[in-house]
Amino acid sequence: MLQLYSACPILISGSCKHETAKDHTALIQAVVNATSNKQNLTRLRVVSLASDGESRHGKALANLMYIAPLAPSSPIYHQLIHLDLMDCFVGLDDITVDKDYKHVFKQLCNTILHESGCVVCSMHLTHVLIGKHLKDSGFSDTHIKYVLDPSDKQDVVLAYGLLKDLWSLPPADPLSSTLTYIKARKALCIYGKLSYHLIFLYICVELSLSEQLEHLSAAIHLILALYVLDDA
Repeated sequence: MLQLYSACPILISGSCKHETAKDHTALIQAVVNATSNKQNLTRLRVVSLASDGESRHGKALANLMYIAPLAPSSPIYHQLIHLDLMDCFVGLDDITVDKDYKHVFKQLCNTILHESGCVVCSMHLTHVLIGKHLKDSGFSDTHIKYVLDPSDKQDVVLAYGLLKDLWSLPPADPLSSTLTYIKARKALCIYGKLSYHLIFLYICVELSLSEQLEHLSAAIHLILALYVLDDA
């Protein structure tokens, strides 16, 4: 018997990797149509579609789910219309688009582990610098070597481990640290806080809608602030 939230696999022949976003759009639409046509049997309604990191999938879902703003006749319209920065574009039958949460984890981790490093608050963060701050905060060499391993970019557990370490870092001691060290620690903590607000949405299933929006709002404001800073 079909149960709510049970997996319903759909088998598709192997890809030759030459399909365009338009081809993906047609394929996804066919799956949605087939699912909708069986609602009398499944009693399920498609409300959201999620993409992985494949760029053509993202473009395909954008083609399908960014058709028009949410209509005033929608049951949730009056709950969302007052959120000025809320993206209320939807597809047919109010279907929304999402990103597979595991790719959010991996993107945050891979950005900080990039071989050339990354810049946060005008500070250039590298493997060596991150390792030093983790070491100074009491993490073992074995642990640091594990979480800073860039060889497996698909390891979600590793990604979560590193990001959790970053948002758990304490502030640098102003009495025994140089100004550069303090600025680097602050940059790492800010990146950690950004990661925390984005990840906590997915790992804490007890959050209310209001609490989820608070975390999302904090993450967006941090992203905007980091984006406009010099050398961001």
